Amino acid sequence: MVIREDNDYLEVEAVDRVPRNLPSAGDVKLSIVAASHGFLGRGFAWVAAPSLAAFLIQLRELEDCRQGSALLEGMSPGEFRLRIWSIDRRGHLAVAGAIASQVRCREAGPYMHRLEFGFEFDPGLLPRVLSAFQEFS
Repeated sequence: MVIREDNDYLEVEAVDRVPRNLPSAGDVKLSIVAASHGFLGRGFAWVAAPSLAAFLIQLRELEDCRQGSALLEGMSPGEFRLRIWSIDRRGHLAVAGAIASQVRCREAGPYMHRLEFGFEFDPGLLPRVLSAFQEFS
């Protein structure tokens, strides 16, 4: 799934999923790449199945009404946050969020690497975004 507006983009892809026969069935590991106003970040985050289901409900409502917001967060605090929302009464949309990763380098560290991103995008992309997240669940 890609949301792109000029040089800004967000790319989210499901790269792993907990099988149905395990206790946390439906949890999904996402690969996230974000480029926003010259900054670029890449990371991975596990998202719980119930969180993804709630996000899908919010996205459907956002698509229907073009008002409100949808929020998705990763399982590990501060690792991943994604928000898509209506910025005005005409239904224009924006996306914002953060990806982070703690990295250990030899003796020093750990170091927290983090990218916060945000940009407006064409609301005509929302049906494809919804469809992609439905496939993740």
